[in-house]
Amino acid sequence: EEKGVEDLDDGFWSNDDENEYNDDELANSDDDITFGRDTNREDGNASADERITKRIQSLNCPSTHDELLTILETSGLKEHPTVIKKIIRLYQPKLAEGNKERLGKLTAVLLRHIIFMADQDYSSDIEEFETVINSLVSILKTLSEKYNQELSKGARDILVETQERFKMHHFAGLSKADLVFFIVIGMIFSTSDMYHLVATPSTLLMSEILEQIKYNSITKISYGAIIAQISLKYQRISKRYAPELLYFFEKSLSTFVEKTDGKD
Repeated sequence: EEKGVEDLDDGFWSNDDENEYNDDELANSDDDITFGRDTNREDGNASADERITKRIQSLNCPSTHDELLTILETSGLKEHPTVIKKIIRLYQPKLAEGNKERLGKLTAVLLRHIIFMADQDYSSDIEEFETVINSLVSILKTLSEKYNQELSKGARDILVETQERFKMHHFAGLSKADLVFFIVIGMIFSTSDMYHLVATPSTLLMSEILEQIKYNSITKISYGAIIAQISLKYQRISKRYAPELLYFFEKSLSTFVEKTDGKD
């Protein structure tokens, strides 16, 4: 069973730090990657599998998110995990020189695609959307075991972009995709290290957001509450003190306290 960002009782939201994605096993080779119980034709449709393969081969391994979207544009939502796994199989490092670097770039691209998907409107079929997102996170978890450096760089790039948006537009510059990003980071990287190249800056950015949002609406309070919950899960082992959490609770509660004669 694949587990991901919507399985709030497992994975990231659990107190267990063990790998929650045992279904996707790494290959015996130092570089190659395989997916445990998958078949070559995951959709059971030989013609569809051939179509996907030809399209990937004609466009090469995507090194940017735009290139990945070009490959995915003729595929339905539920085919996204199948297409990405097919890309990984076609570009196994043992098959050609340079494939290891290509899969490293794909790992960072996949993180960006998950964030992109989280910002789309799939309210008409939320169950399929959740299944696809969870599958993509599972694939990312497997890739991260071999391409951690590339994934870390991609995550730090997204952090910089998010911080710049927040500085420029304040709360209006944030989105639900940013929440998913913080959740995924907590699932993949160690949040208990004294300093981690991705988890620590993520913690600092969440603290900055909690401290600087003006909690004058239910929407902002709800967003802050989710950030607070994620932040607490980051500290489930190290249990560091986070003053920004207390600030959030104080400000969000005081927002709706009635005022009399100009006094709280």
